[in-house]
Amino acid sequence: MLTLDRAHGKALDLQHKLEVAEASVQVTESLIPPKLVFAVPMTGLGGVTAAFDNNTGSWYNEKADWDAWGYVPAQHKGKPILRLRYHYVNWNPNEYKKVKTLELWYYNGSTWVHHVTLNTKYPTAPWPTYEDFDLFTNPMPNPTGLVRIIGRNSWDQYGYRWVSECQFSVLE
Repeated sequence: MLTLDRAHGKALDLQHKLEVAEASVQVTESLIPPKLVFAVPMTGLGGVTAAFDNNTGSWYNEKADWDAWGYVPAQHKGKPILRLRYHYVNWNPNEYKKVKTLELWYYNGSTWVHHVTLNTKYPTAPWPTYEDFDLFTNPMPNPTGLVRIIGRNSWDQYGYRWVSECQFSVLE
């Protein structure tokens, strides 16, 4: 039996009509945690292709927001996206070129759908080369395999934005 404490409660606005659909969740006990894998290599790249080219040695470094899209490998199409890894530069004087926000989008077959906007951490020493974002509590749908990321704003005083690679993770 699973008991939630008060921190997991959700306040309801009783002035609005709420409809609740029944849902069932099966929890199984396992000593083996689920294994995440990177959904690479991506194909059909567009926009800033350096973000999805599976090569952290190529990058985008400009004074403009970047926008990149592509298809996850066929075997991962339809699997929810559970993690994002954003690679950026970590050497002086470029370490502040990390973007401030990452918008995650997916294509539903007829239009782009905004899923979530993630806020990056302020760059501090020791300078890491990437930041991970867990999406376990809010998995991104992946119905067509076509996904997109937009990197906006920057911690850099001159407004440069950097991306070396973005990698989505799914269950193996």
